[in-house]
Amino acid sequence: MGFPHGHRKTTTLVAGLRMTGMVAPMVLDGPINGDWFEAYVTKVLT
Repeated sequence: MGFPHGHRKTTTLVAGLRMTGMVAPMVLDGPINGDWFEAYVTKVLT
């Protein structure tokens, strides 16, 4: 399976990990940046 250069879609998965498993998963279309990460921490993890 090949992709021509520049024709890939990026999907980002962010989640918290505990001893019991994954918690609070969030999937983004595209790469994560500081604003998205800050929103995840303040809105989802708190």
